[in-house]
Amino acid sequence: MYLLGRLTERQTSHIARHLWKCDECAERLTAARAFVQQMRELSQELAAGAGPAEQRKHRRITTAEPAQLRVLEPAALEPERVQILDVTGEGLKIAVSQPLVSGALVQIRLADSVVVAEVRNCRHAGECYHAGIEVHDVFPSLER
Repeated sequence: MYLLGRLTERQTSHIARHLWKCDECAERLTAARAFVQQMRELSQELAAGAGPAEQRKHRRITTAEPAQLRVLEPAALEPERVQILDVTGEGLKIAVSQPLVSGALVQIRLADSVVVAEVRNCRHAGECYHAGIEVHDVFPSLER
């Protein structure tokens, strides 16, 4: 309430005297001010229309590249044909026929490379599922 200016003059004066003497509380107030400022800036960005897509570190590149997915852990025997929907500097968004478990380790085989990655999320999307995949390593394909 002090930080937001919602105390009486007497209460504000009492807290201000305490802050003058107490370094620990003064540091806490500084951290709280920084947090409130960050929240205000975020609120202003969202109000201006900057949705989650605009806040990503890396730009999304839309694609429709076919690939083959194999779940490595927990182990799955048969590979599945998937479609890569978009690519960023951190990962992929793929369309799969069955839901994937968050945290699963997967291998994605493309025409010219093999990707080892982790499933970060998976959501139902109409007749399929969309999975967010965090890329760990990319290797050139031995099959050419």
